[in-house]
Amino acid sequence: MSSRRKPILTSDGTQIADVVSCLTCPICHKLLTNPYTIQDCMHSFCYDCITAHFEDSKQCPVCSEYYPGNPLSILVKDSLLGSLSEKVKKTCSQVTGLEHLLQSEP
Repeated sequence: MSSRRKPILTSDGTQIADVVSCLTCPICHKLLTNPYTIQDCMHSFCYDCITAHFEDSKQCPVCSEYYPGNPLSILVKDSLLGSLSEKVKKTCSQVTGLEHLLQSEP
């Protein structure tokens, strides 16, 4: 018997893990908290993660696009991603078998 978890699917067949990966910050690898999106390349991050990153770099951590000047000026709050992330956190914490999706991966 395999120790792999069976994929948990939504009603349309989408794996929950795929949905969670779209709502995961590429810096901290956790579900987005207070998400902000870079206007030009459309990559999204937790606000604390991206502002800390931009203290040392002017490049997007995903695509390496360079943003001269003040890169914080090209960030926009992403309320939709924030709402979705909060709903996923709530659902995963309440449904047995989904708790592992809330844990960050190394």
